[in-house]
Amino acid sequence: MDKRAAFKFAFIARGIELGLTVEQMLANVRQARASQDKTAFDMSSVKPLVGAALMAPPLVGGAAAYVARQATDADDVDVQDIQRQELTATYQRMARQLQRQRELRRYKQETAGSARPVRL
Repeated sequence: MDKRAAFKFAFIARGIELGLTVEQMLANVRQARASQDKTAFDMSSVKPLVGAALMAPPLVGGAAAYVARQATDADDVDVQDIQRQELTATYQRMARQLQRQRELRRYKQETAGSARPVRL
């Protein structure tokens, strides 16, 4: 006896144990067949999921690379603004340095005429 025949025999035996009539057992068979059709595993419904699962890593990697490039991308306007700010800061630093040198020269000239020079 194969598995299918054994299942049929056990199904009928259980129906007899429960005291079911032939019509009731046939109704149970129809109900089981209907629920089996609803829950049948169809391979064609899995193929798109497998395809999506295989495509997910490259898509996620591509999206991450795009976001990283956008985050580190500098526009020409930004670069020019930064260059202007650096140039302004350099001019201000040089102006302060020249002011200190001028003050130091003036101080040395004022103290050069005194008898005792002051060391810095």
